[in-house]
Amino acid sequence: MSSDKVRKIVMLCTVGTSVNGSLKKDLKVERYDKEIRKERVKKIKRTQDKLERLDFSKETLEEVVSLFSDQSYLPDKTRGSKSTASAIFFKDFNLESLLGNSFPSAEIQSTLGWLFSYYGNEEEISLEMHFFPSRDEYSIFNAYLSSYIVKFISEHGPWKHFVFDGFVEALDIVVKDADSLARAVDSLFSEFDNIKNKNITDHVQLICNGTGGYKAISSYVNLYGLINGFPSIYVFEENGAKTLDLMPLPISCAIGAMDEEISLLKGLRDLENPENRKGILDNKTLPRWVSGLFVDGQPSSLVDSLIEQYEKGRNQVTGSGKELLTRLKAIDSDLGTYLERLIQTSWSELWMGDQIPETVEHSRRHSKRLMEIAGNFLRALDQGTDGVSHIYMDKAIPLALLISAIYLHDIGHTALVYPIDPDKAKDAGAFPLSLFPSAVREVHHLLSAEMIRYRTENIDESEASTRGLLFPKAYSVLGDSDNLDWKKLESQIKILRKLLPEVCAGHRNYVRLNENVEFKEKKAVWQVGKFLMGEDRFEKTLLPLDKKLEKNYGPFFNETGETMTPDMTLTVTALLRVIDGCDVQSDRVVGDDHLIQRLQRTAYEAKTLEAQLPMFEDVLKEYVVDADGTPMSIRRCLEEICSEAGKLTPEAAKDGTMDDIDTNKIKRIGSSLYPSIFKILRSVKGEKSFNSLFEPDNVKVIQALSLANRIAFKWEQFLHFYKHRSVEVVLPVPAKKDGAGNDGGVKISLLSGKNGHSKEELRSIAKDIVEEVHRARGTIDGIKSPRDYLGGITVDTDPDVLENES
Repeated sequence: MSSDKVRKIVMLCTVGTSVNGSLKKDLKVERYDKEIRKERVKKIKRTQDKLERLDFSKETLEEVVSLFSDQSYLPDKTRGSKSTASAIFFKDFNLESLLGNSFPSAEIQSTLGWLFSYYGNEEEISLEMHFFPSRDEYSIFNAYLSSYIVKFISEHGPWKHFVFDGFVEALDIVVKDADSLARAVDSLFSEFDNIKNKNITDHVQLICNGTGGYKAISSYVNLYGLINGFPSIYVFEENGAKTLDLMPLPISCAIGAMDEEISLLKGLRDLENPENRKGILDNKTLPRWVSGLFVDGQPSSLVDSLIEQYEKGRNQVTGSGKELLTRLKAIDSDLGTYLERLIQTSWSELWMGDQIPETVEHSRRHSKRLMEIAGNFLRALDQGTDGVSHIYMDKAIPLALLISAIYLHDIGHTALVYPIDPDKAKDAGAFPLSLFPSAVREVHHLLSAEMIRYRTENIDESEASTRGLLFPKAYSVLGDSDNLDWKKLESQIKILRKLLPEVCAGHRNYVRLNENVEFKEKKAVWQVGKFLMGEDRFEKTLLPLDKKLEKNYGPFFNETGETMTPDMTLTVTALLRVIDGCDVQSDRVVGDDHLIQRLQRTAYEAKTLEAQLPMFEDVLKEYVVDADGTPMSIRRCLEEICSEAGKLTPEAAKDGTMDDIDTNKIKRIGSSLYPSIFKILRSVKGEKSFNSLFEPDNVKVIQALSLANRIAFKWEQFLHFYKHRSVEVVLPVPAKKDGAGNDGGVKISLLSGKNGHSKEELRSIAKDIVEEVHRARGTIDGIKSPRDYLGGITVDTDPDVLENES
């Protein structure tokens, strides 16, 4: 670990009077004999002066030992016992004694226990401790003693480089009643806030230590850590150096409770007239948790923290994929923080206007799940000899590109018209995608690529706010800072802007990574693509991705001193495809209530559309399609679909009781109907603009085709919800090594939950993942290509690991 990479730890430590026991005080004597207390306090202050000066001379150490060994203030009957453990602690100082069972104070015990447990093997460490004693003389002495000992250890411990700074700030911490406790907590939290606000950076880890001091105060110290998202530590006296770690519990877990009264809390905080606030607080009608946040009529410091965390939690109701973000920040903190801020803010709301909401989820929870799957995938690879280096996940830009693609690959669902750019649509005519939902689904990957280009390329400042930049300038996301390499960061962002559309456009199964992969035509995609983009332009999207990258971007990017090759981009695309293909988990239908309500709504919409069919009987009977070898009018196709779909119920999709329904008929007819509809649209449009579709002679045809497309698409979604209810967890784990001890790569296991369906259904899902892996690796007919884009990883999807063992 180089010195500029040392992670700084800032510990907030309350301090009590636990040192009293080690000083062999007789509290009753001192309570009633002021002269004895005065003499004793004078003696410890004399030593305290030397502790403050960090005097590590032999004389000072002996004075400390003497202070702890002094028994002259004890009653006669308790004298004569051997030296205290604390005296031995100083006199025979060594690292082993530090991890023993006896310490001079709780504050020292907890700090040293935590330090050696988590950082004993580090070569370098930077620790800044803030001690907050009460005004009691012994509490203050305890704070300086603790700082003194940690400083001593920093110079005599096992670390090559230990930077330590200790600060002592005595506060008015008194706990006599509810009011004094509230004032003490407010005073403490105000100091905590000041320190926290000065250390808001990914290079700093804040930690609360509430071991020392009043127990009531300790509870609030731990609460502060939980609310603000950093850990707290505590130690029990009999537990030696073993600390209890209380992990952060972000306030978002209480969003529902806070949401009930948050407007009231904000309003009271922002009242300009204190008398008005006091009057409201005095009337005793407020919820207890709200009124308890005000001290003497004024908002406590906790109010701002709670409101801040509430706003964050409300805007970020799902996880964001901490595993991948932590990896990226470890490689490049600035780039990782930049993406994390985007994910937590503007990217979390990108799916407003989803044109096909009846599908299984493609919004931020889908992206969050992909981040989880990718994190598990990389953790599994970490167990192997090569780690993740052979798939470039140890490099900043490839990993950042994967994260960006995970969040933006389905943004095409929000496209309203084609062309995406409204200005181009005015000139060339606009095709309303919402009238033909299957079009959005079939080419959403191409729509995503165009949407990303529209929201990243050639945007001047006047357009930035209306287009909604996907990758804003770094300073607008991270704020001004002298510690960032702005030039490097902007160069990295530029690379992401250029390559991301290609990665997102390549995330569909039919897209070939290279010429070795079998060409796989999907009629619906072909007809939609040619209709929207024109035949020549669509044909260019079918080029193998490696050819497009070499043609459009060249072999290398050297703008930041980092190398970004086409091979890296291909690998990221392959990873995205496999990871995306793995999101077949039941969480994708959100939950039972959402599933039932979503399918009830979809059924209502489909039946409402069916009621309009009589108005278009003549048109729908006129057009005939080849439905799996059988000529059939569009009207007849819809009759067949609706007849089977009429047996569908949300409860059946939820419970997996669809055996009496010919789901294959719905799939089979739909797969013939969709391309036929767009073949007709191409014929009606001819060489004219999209506007020609809505000329008087064509309007009824377009309306009829739109109606047919929407009815079939809505009923088909029941089948997708049914499929996603089958799998509880998709879990990438390390595969077993072979007989020669070679890495086994990654095994993707499908585990069914309590709502799991048949093994046949699960095997069908497993087969889809195997095919995705096969094509993503750049193979054809089982023969490896010259470059395996999954880095030689053997991905084994075991269809037999299907049932919940419980």
